[in-house]
Formats: sequence, C-alpha cells, structure tokens
Amino acid sequence: MDPATASDDNIKEVRQHIKELEKQEEKIIDLYQIGTIDIDLVKKKSEAIQKEKKKLEKVLSETKKKTPQSVSRDEAIELLGSFDEIIQSGSLQEQRELLRSLIEDIVVFPDHIEIHWTFSVK
Repeated sequence: MDPATASDDNIKEVRQHIKELEKQEEKIIDLYQIGTIDIDLVKKKSEAIQKEKKKLEKVLSETKKKTPQSVSRDEAIELLGSFDEIIQSGSLQEQRELLRSLIEDIVVFPDHIEIHWTFSVK
C-alpha cells in the first residue's frame, strides 16, 4: 500500500470515529432529555467525548500536513513560472505555500543535501 493511500484510509478512519463520537454525544443528550441520566453524568461524558474529538481532530490535521501532495509536471512548470515574483514580492505565507507545493522534503547528509520534489523531474 502506498503512503498516500494509507493516509487517505487513516483520514477516513479518523473522520468516521469523530462521527461516532458525535452520535454518542447526541445519545447522551437524548438520555438526559428523557430523564434517564442526570446532568453531572452528561457533563462528565460530554467532556470526555470533546477531549477525544480534539485529539482526533489534531491527528487529522497532522495527517493532512504529512500527506505528500504530488504535483503534475504542468502544475510544477506553472508554479515555477511565478517563482521569482512570489519570492521577490510575495508575502511570507505565499512564499511558504509555493515552496511546500514544490518540495516534499529536504534530507541533509554530512556531505550533501537531497531535495525530494513533489513532481517527477524525469
């Protein structure tokens, strides 16, 4: 399984878990409304669910950041065409986005540096 597929599966799994937590929270509220459980238990369960949802949303956010985004050769050429303008007069955020869209990662070795592009150079 390639990393992109694994990340897509992980993202779907996390989103599904978040939906399940939301359903659990709705059921707890329903139980409170019909008088089956008291407010203290609702608060306790709701806080636990919210805490878990925040953890999952953080995982989701980090997974999306780590997911390599490949760029087609034509998109790379288009991005490189605007490279000088963005580097010279773009905002810091625009410069970062440009570099992130072109470079997957940079590996530094004692005797050389490797740049892994988000597009095929061949």
